[in-house]
Amino acid sequence: MSFKAFPGRVAREMSEFFGIYYSGEAFKLFSPVHMVSLLIILVCNILVYFLSHRFKREKLDILVRYSIAAALIGTELSFI
Repeated sequence: MSFKAFPGRVAREMSEFFGIYYSGEAFKLFSPVHMVSLLIILVCNILVYFLSHRFKREKLDILVRYSIAAALIGTELSFI
């Protein structure tokens, strides 16, 4: 994955985490990193719930649904 939008040092640090072979510490259940990840997911879900009234138009609703589905499929395929 390329991080061209970030300056040199940040790009090098980020590419370590998103590389094919990650040699860092294992992801621990209920660690601070795990809790922050869960919090981000919770906030995204709450935002979708409260902003869902904006998606009542059929074309926008379909666009959002297919975008989420494509993101999920892409994520799952990236682990193959």
